[in-house]
Amino acid sequence: MPLPDDRSSLLSLAAEAEGALAETKSAEDEKGARKHAFWLRRLAVLRWKLGDLNEAAALFGESAVEYLGLDSPDDCETAAKVRIEQSTVLMADGQNDSSLRVIQGLTEGADGFPEFANLTAETRRSALESWGILLVKRDEFARLYEVSGIALGLLDATDRYELAKNLVRRAKAAEALGYGYEAVETYEQAIGLFEELGPSASEGQLLEAMHSQALLLSSLGRKDELPIVWERVLWNSPGFPDMRGLSW
Repeated sequence: MPLPDDRSSLLSLAAEAEGALAETKSAEDEKGARKHAFWLRRLAVLRWKLGDLNEAAALFGESAVEYLGLDSPDDCETAAKVRIEQSTVLMADGQNDSSLRVIQGLTEGADGFPEFANLTAETRRSALESWGILLVKRDEFARLYEVSGIALGLLDATDRYELAKNLVRRAKAAEALGYGYEAVETYEQAIGLFEELGPSASEGQLLEAMHSQALLLSSLGRKDELPIVWERVLWNSPGFPDMRGLSW
């Protein structure tokens, strides 16, 4: 059920959640512990909505710990979702270092990534999105190159939008690391997927990828390829008439 927008209603719901937490705090059975974890998450969402980001992040953290303590596959999945919510709140509050630590906590284990493979596709996609955004914000291109590559291997082939976004991140990382020729080809793969999805789905990211590719080609001295790239930019620019297929 959607939350109300007015502050008085949100405060009323928060008070209700606090009352429920007081009742479930001393729960000794699994059912009671699960209720306590639920109300912690519920109050965290309300505090987030009210703008109390620090408190919301702390409550999400408590909820995740409670869910993990229940140790069932469903509860572990919920705990991962709660950690992603915690990371998102921390990011919104400008605490990017803390946000990144929360996301990376989901990957602890062999090779630093395996637990993502045990999550559902939706949760894995959310976690990968948060991780990619944070690494871009911090200019951690070596890690971004690695993470985006693993993401491309984990994402479903039918999820073209997420694949395209991760291809762009992989290309940006490759470019920053000096792998210029690889970056050009990776941008091309992303552009192809964005073009298949259409401008309404790519939300300007298609043009951004094309511009990045064009600038990279110029820096690599491959200026003979630029006319084709800029022509594609024009075809995909809003308001430019689509005249493909006409004879000239």
